[in-house]
Amino acid sequence: MSKLIDKLKQSLPGSPRPMGFGPGRSATRKTRMVLIASLSPADIDSLADYLAGADAILWSLSSASHLKTLPNVLKSSPPVLPWGWWPDSIAENDMEKMVKLGGDFVVFPIDTSLTPPKDDSVGRILLVDASLNGNILRAIE
Repeated sequence: MSKLIDKLKQSLPGSPRPMGFGPGRSATRKTRMVLIASLSPADIDSLADYLAGADAILWSLSSASHLKTLPNVLKSSPPVLPWGWWPDSIAENDMEKMVKLGGDFVVFPIDTSLTPPKDDSVGRILLVDASLNGNILRAIE
């Protein structure tokens, strides 16, 4: 399961209490916003500034050159946070490469032609426009 998806589920106000004999969560706990830092491989110089307080990293990959430079970026300073990517136009075999690099989640626009990765450990997030009809949003849910 994706670490980001786990964080999102834990941030919900009605998330279930953990089972077992360990310390349980308080019933009156406050919900906390999950902050995702959206970066491009060009932002690597000031990575620490961008990640202060973030819960996850979202790499925006808008070109094939970004896809080629991201592995070098990850090798030079591997992120300690869960990270994912937002592909703009990536081939299917490139999707498998991203999964092998250790990505935790992937963001898909609603009008994408990409197929989600086959690996179940990668979280899948569907990006929808808030201006969609309410019936369509309920159907997506």
